[in-house]
Amino acid sequence: MAQKRKRTSKNLALISLAVMAAGFVITLLFHAHPVLQVLQGGFEAGLVGGLADWFAVTALFRHPLGIPIPHTALLVKNRKRLIDALVGVLENDWLTKESIKNKLGQVNFVEKLGAVIGKELYSDSMKKWISGELVPFVAGLSAEKPALYIEREIMKRADAAGVKLLLTRAAGFALESGLPRNALDYAVSEAEKWAEKEETRAALGAAAMRLINGVKADGLLKLTLSGLKMLLDENRLGAMLQPVVLDKIRELRSDGSEWRRAVISALEAKAAEIPEDGRLMGDISVWINEAAGNYGLAGKITEILYLLKDRLTAALQSEDAIEREILPRVKAFLGNLLSSPEKTGKIEAWIRRAIYELVDANHSRIGKLVRENLDKLDDKALVTMMENSMGKDLQWIRVNGAVCGFLIGIGLTLVRMAV
Repeated sequence: MAQKRKRTSKNLALISLAVMAAGFVITLLFHAHPVLQVLQGGFEAGLVGGLADWFAVTALFRHPLGIPIPHTALLVKNRKRLIDALVGVLENDWLTKESIKNKLGQVNFVEKLGAVIGKELYSDSMKKWISGELVPFVAGLSAEKPALYIEREIMKRADAAGVKLLLTRAAGFALESGLPRNALDYAVSEAEKWAEKEETRAALGAAAMRLINGVKADGLLKLTLSGLKMLLDENRLGAMLQPVVLDKIRELRSDGSEWRRAVISALEAKAAEIPEDGRLMGDISVWINEAAGNYGLAGKITEILYLLKDRLTAALQSEDAIEREILPRVKAFLGNLLSSPEKTGKIEAWIRRAIYELVDANHSRIGKLVRENLDKLDDKALVTMMENSMGKDLQWIRVNGAVCGFLIGIGLTLVRMAV
């Protein structure tokens, strides 16, 4: 379509010149009538104007009619100056570092990146990319070196300082997560299950009876104990003691219980004291070193890593596993990331800084790229490219020259006739 428009405008310029030439010849042959004399002046001036503009336009790109007339083929003669001027305008006026940075500063890269990833996350192309790219990557991973590294790091941390740090973190985690409270609740639950059993009731009755039988007493106390033995047996004693034990155990469930508060406080205090227990830290260090030597720690870590590698490879090869296991986690990770203004702000700043550094380092390549592409064109190709780019406007210059010359010629002829 664009090529057709170029041919149409070029033909229009030729037609206008041909009309002026034909009109001039016809009116030259038949110029007796005053109207024809006026038209003759118009066609004559239009022919001169059209030829003059044709010469001027042609002189920009090549020698008219192939004749090396001075000050023609201006584009070819001034090729280097033209390219230097174009590169200078691009680098210093249109595409300066500041203008590029200002434009990039208006773009929210994290938002656009998140939108693109969110749109393409569950697409077939993404699943194929995961299977095609990540499977070979995971398959090429070695487990031996990471296993040795993990073993070395574990052994480094097996000294007193490392164990203390480990215990300090473990104690802090236990206190922050409410582990003493949870441990007590678990112990109370298990104790309650134990206390509700029939054999527990029998055991409580037997223990109470042994206690009574073991008491040595004289006088009134001995007589009282003898009476109790006659009235109570193990089953009755167990039935009496079991509810009492259950009530005391269940009392530890209540947050208002003094027993519960005391037990939790004691557990928390003990957890806080663990990192300061030198004997415990020494025992743990010895155990870690012995276990690493006897257990073959590096080999076991290698086995675990290879097992994880095989499972990950199998998951990456299954489209169903990718959609069920991997993509939801990626989506959740991105959701958490994009929902945090602090994190997105840091990522946005990092992206902008990286892009700005690229702009600073590669800004000069814009001009070099333009210069290289233009230098690849020979004179004929460059002229053709410029002519095609401005062809429509250039052809209209020729048309306008012919038309304006025609109108001016008519005006001048009328003035000459009037004088």
